[in-house]
Amino acid sequence: MPAAFRIFPQEHLIVVHYHGYVKAQEYAAMIEAGAAHADFRADQKLLIDLSGMEDFERDYPALLAIQARVLAISSPSAHETIAVFLAPHKIAMEGAQLVLRSWKDLNVPLRYSMVHDLGEAGDLLGIEAQKLAQMRDETVAEAR
Repeated sequence: MPAAFRIFPQEHLIVVHYHGYVKAQEYAAMIEAGAAHADFRADQKLLIDLSGMEDFERDYPALLAIQARVLAISSPSAHETIAVFLAPHKIAMEGAQLVLRSWKDLNVPLRYSMVHDLGEAGDLLGIEAQKLAQMRDETVAEAR
């Protein structure tokens, strides 16, 4: 699967890394796997790393169905979740924008942003960039 995730409970953070060609079903599988993990909490911060994504399936109806599941998973939280998309290149930005547009009209307890580097992501997540880079690198290593 062109994705991996790792939960860092001490940082209250989930790091997700996508690489290669990403299909909607793989996005859905990653959400389900994360939600089923023993350390998952609905209000954990998210870093969605799209830096390794080369392309993605543009299936908007499937994406909307997946986002309904995201809403169901995140609804139990009384707190807003911070989701940061790391999108350092054109394809990554297109993928992030597609997901962000799909959340636009939903009542989702998410505050989401798209950034171009880990420094910006760290600022939004409240985690030092060097530490965030280390956590991202550990997640990327699991993807291989």
